[in-house]
Amino acid sequence: MPGPFAPLVVGVHILMVASNGPPTVDIRATCQISVNAVLTTFGSTFTETLDSCMQQQNAALEQIKKNWATYSAIAKDHCIQPNVYLPSYIEWLTCFEMEVDVKKYRTEEAAAAQARATPPRRGSSRSRIGSEPKRCPTVNFEADGSIASVINC
Repeated sequence: MPGPFAPLVVGVHILMVASNGPPTVDIRATCQISVNAVLTTFGSTFTETLDSCMQQQNAALEQIKKNWATYSAIAKDHCIQPNVYLPSYIEWLTCFEMEVDVKKYRTEEAAAAQARATPPRRGSSRSRIGSEPKRCPTVNFEADGSIASVINC
């Protein structure tokens, strides 16, 4: 449990917010509080060190900076939370990665729903009987997955 100075530390975290990049926070304070909490909980058997935490956080910050222009304003607003108790570049990067994955998944699902909604092509009137399997009933779906129509043959 953090001491009585935790609110002061939160205020110290926020150093600068740049419109052309992620906000800069005092990640050393975040790492120090995190390492102290883990050592208090698990004792000296825990191998996480302040330097390791700093390296991981700085690597996450560099990845965020590298991809900053590709993140949507909505994702930035959702993921970047510099005013929380322990702001973390690792958490921000994870949030951005999840935003990208969810967007990709939703795009794929919409395409699959559209494909399901497109009725199968029928052969010409000259096609051989039995050359195309009869698919009845045919169910057409909306993009949200609800049933748009059912064609009974």
